[in-house]
Amino acid sequence: GIQVKALAELLGAPVMSTVAGKGVIDDRHSLAVGGCLHLPLPRDYLISHADSLILLGTQLSPTDFWQFKHNEEVPLQLDRLGASTVHVDLDECSLAQGGVAEAGGMVVHADVSLACTYLLDLTSQLGRQATGDEAHA
Repeated sequence: GIQVKALAELLGAPVMSTVAGKGVIDDRHSLAVGGCLHLPLPRDYLISHADSLILLGTQLSPTDFWQFKHNEEVPLQLDRLGASTVHVDLDECSLAQGGVAEAGGMVVHADVSLACTYLLDLTSQLGRQATGDEAHA
């Protein structure tokens, strides 16, 4: 949870969770939206205003959306964000069923905490390069 919180704070990105992921960031945190992935109005509003989507450790299974018909499509509009969507999970099956790759996004087979640490480090390096402060790397 620490790495997810740090990444969200660095990006200024809201954190919406599945019910199973509730608690990854404290619900009292200003960026916490809570476990509302299954609620169409807040979910669709946030995703429609997003310029990218980072999915961390989620299966994106029908049960995450409180749909118990596994033959139905996951109700995320991944096609709009396409290549701006990244799905990170340690389980290859979870990556395959999410539909991110089919929408043109990137799937990353990795531990979420390690992936967040990598993204934090990379963002820090890019920030130093942009400001010309590479000597303090």
